[in-house]
Amino acid sequence: MISTRSWRGCSSRRSAAARVFSRRLHQPLTPNLFNPMKTCPFCAEQIQDAAIVCKHCGRELGATSASRSQSSGETKNSSGLVKALLFLVIFGVIMWTSGLFSVADQSGRAVLPQSFGAPPPVVTAAEFAMIQDGMTYQQVVGIIGAPGDQLSASSIAGYRTVMYSWTNSNGSNMNAMFQNGKLIQKAQFGLP
Repeated sequence: MISTRSWRGCSSRRSAAARVFSRRLHQPLTPNLFNPMKTCPFCAEQIQDAAIVCKHCGRELGATSASRSQSSGETKNSSGLVKALLFLVIFGVIMWTSGLFSVADQSGRAVLPQSFGAPPPVVTAAEFAMIQDGMTYQQVVGIIGAPGDQLSASSIAGYRTVMYSWTNSNGSNMNAMFQNGKLIQKAQFGLP
């Protein structure tokens, strides 16, 4: 039988190998997928895969090949992103300076661009400016040079109201409302 004194003495003087063996018995045998581990090349202890310094021996670990390849992949991805952004900026500057996608005319009003090969506009901003309240439908047609499409017509309490529209191929348009044969309201959107 071992005396209490000798047992205590043995436990206090356990060898370093016994301590390592005891510690390894309590570690799980299956790898933790959420916290990948690696072995320190200096002290052989388990440390986190992303560790830069070993928490057991304090030695600095060199960059692993996985972290090197990951950082080079990040560099490749970021350089591709920079190239794409640079291309978009150059393309935008070219389009802006060429005036192909201009949304304003010389006076600063918003206009829609005409497409290449499109028929000439039915109505222009200059013609719109010449049209005044009180004009008849025939006078407006004389200025524009084309009849409008009738959108609505109503007769209520002795007032006949008719609305016409002129639309260009690019979607810009002009609307005019006549009451009892006289222009009472006009509106336009994006006329060239």
